[in-house]
Amino acid sequence: MEVISGIVSGIKSLLLRESKGGKSIEMSVGKSKVICGYRIRKMHFGAWLEATKRIENLPKELSEALFPGKNLDEILSELSGIDVDSAWVLVSTAMTKVPELVIDVVSEVSEISSDELMNNPDIGIGGIMSIIEAVIEVNELGEFTASLKKVWTMTKK
Repeated sequence: MEVISGIVSGIKSLLLRESKGGKSIEMSVGKSKVICGYRIRKMHFGAWLEATKRIENLPKELSEALFPGKNLDEILSELSGIDVDSAWVLVSTAMTKVPELVIDVVSEVSEISSDELMNNPDIGIGGIMSIIEAVIEVNELGEFTASLKKVWTMTKK
C-alpha cells in the first residue's frame, strides 16, 4: 500500500505544483520557447508516449535501414567480415538514412515538419540541437527525471 501511495504522490508532484502557501494547488502552466522562428510547445502526455515509442523503435528502424531483411545474427556476421568497400557502402547508407530517421523524431516532438528541419537554412545543425534542447526544457524532462527518481526511491522504502 505504501508503494501505491508513493507512486500517487510522485505522479501528483509531476502534474501539480503546490503554491508557496501550501494550501492551493495550481496546474503547471504550459510554456513554450521560440527557436529559429519556431515555437516549441509543451506536449501533452499522450504525445510524449507516442514519441517515446518512436524513440524506442529507432534502433530497430536503423538496423532495418542499414541491413534490410536481416536478423541480428546475419547483421553481426556481415559486420565481422566487413571489408573496406562494404564499409564505405554502409557509411554512405548510414549518412543518408540515419539523419532522416533522427529528423523524423525531432519533427514529431517539435511539431516542425521534417521538410522545414531539413531545408530551412535558418535552422541548420546548430538549430536542430537548439530545438532538441528546447523540447527537453519546455517539457521539463529534467524535472520529470528528478521526480521519477524520487518516486522510485519512495517505492523502495
